[in-house]
Amino acid sequence: MKVTKELINIIAPKHERTSCNDNNTINSSSKITEQTLHGIVIERHKEYGPDCNSCFLLNNVGEDTENVEGFKVTINIDLIVIQPKIKIIQED
Repeated sequence: MKVTKELINIIAPKHERTSCNDNNTINSSSKITEQTLHGIVIERHKEYGPDCNSCFLLNNVGEDTENVEGFKVTINIDLIVIQPKIKIIQED
């Protein structure tokens, strides 16, 4: 699945820090360290990840969610049962 603005609006619509917004994606940085052997990557470690999912995704619009800067983007939803509103009126 491609990262699109529409997808971001669904899965990460709000920024997680007050210092960022859609035009200032300052909290998107991440660093991955790779260990190679004879030019082949044999190990990969996340030194630090993004502080804001929205910023990170905005910087990866157009990328496939299966291969975004060495991270795998997973999408989860929670379904919450909403209790009905009731009003009790006492009659005389």
